[in-house]
This record gives sequence, C-alpha cells and structure tokens, in this order.
Amino acid sequence: MCISPRRSGGALVKQADREDFTLDLDLRSFGGMKLAEHILLHHDDVKAVNTEENPGNVAPAAGPSGSIDGGRAEIRLPALSWNVIRFEKA
Repeated sequence: MCISPRRSGGALVKQADREDFTLDLDLRSFGGMKLAEHILLHHDDVKAVNTEENPGNVAPAAGPSGSIDGGRAEIRLPALSWNVIRFEKA
C-alpha cells in the first residue's frame, strides 16, 4: 500500500489480495475528506491480457463506490485487483 498525502487531498494505491477486501481508513486527522476517485484494474480471468485484436480487454475503470462516515472511509476492493483511490478536501 502506498499513500501520498497532499494538502488538498491524497491518493492511495493498493493491490488487493486473493479475496475481496474491505479497506477501512481513518481519515479524521485530515479533516473533512471526500472520495474523489477510485480507479480499478481488474479482470475476472487472472490470466487475461490485452492483445492487438482486443487492446482494452484489461483496462482501468471506475471502481465501486465507497463511503465516508464520521471521517472513516470504507471501500470494497475486488480480489486480485489494483486500485488507486484519491481523496480530496470536502
């Protein structure tokens, strides 16, 4: 997991494990954050690749919505996926 905080927000990059995972983050010390973006790289077939005939077979897409309540974020990460989650000041 890599977290890159900035004054106006921050980004988190996480590779999900072999099972779906719920990411639970305490953002209270950052003061009033909202989920700005969730980019997901995932394919149901873990051996899927991009080819000349199908260059978008495995491509980044919008991730599932998460929630922030009382400064705590909860975001579901699908198994065997790469995720970029970006927060910004509310």
